[in-house]
Amino acid sequence: VNMQALEGLKAEAEVIQQARRVMMRVDEKGENLAASVGLVTGNESDAADLGDVLQGLVSFARLNKDEEPELARLARLLKTHVEGAAVRIKMEIPTADLLDMVKSKAMK
Repeated sequence: VNMQALEGLKAEAEVIQQARRVMMRVDEKGENLAASVGLVTGNESDAADLGDVLQGLVSFARLNKDEEPELARLARLLKTHVEGAAVRIKMEIPTADLLDMVKSKAMK
């Protein structure tokens, strides 16, 4: 891991630590894989900050499409939503596409 690249994430890491509870769910919806992660914070302000940070990280991954096209594609599928003191991240992707991405990454 390139630690220099992570130095700018110190503030974001502090915000992410505001999560008090994490829930994850993975389901199949027909031919798709649906996944969601819920993060519960102590209050609405922390949730809003956490939602902003997560959306920023998703946007950063989208912009990195030339270096990490698979990650950018997955990032385009992510949806973040803040409700009260909770943040939810959802994604739905065709299972076959996800398996193809994993196989192509494993072959490198």
